Amino acid sequence: MGGVYIRCSVDVSVNWGRSDGTNIPVLSRIQYLDSGIRLQISELQRSDEGDYVCTGLVRGVGSTVFPVKLFVHG
Repeated sequence: MGGVYIRCSVDVSVNWGRSDGTNIPVLSRIQYLDSGIRLQISELQRSDEGDYVCTGLVRGVGSTVFPVKLFVHG
C-alpha cells in the first residue's frame, strides 16, 4: 500500500513581537523560519533577552498567543 501526503489548508499567519508591544527589529541576524513559526536569532546579545510573544491568527476563527521567555547567559 502506498503512502499518503496530507496537507493542512488552514490559512494561519504567525507574528512575533516583544511582550511590551515593541516590534522585533529587522536585522541580518534575525530570521523567521517555517513560514514564521520559528524565530531564529544568531549572535545573541544581552539586549535580546526578555519576553517574546508568538501570535497565531487563523482567518475567520480567531487567534492564540504563546509567550516565550528568552534568557541570555554569558
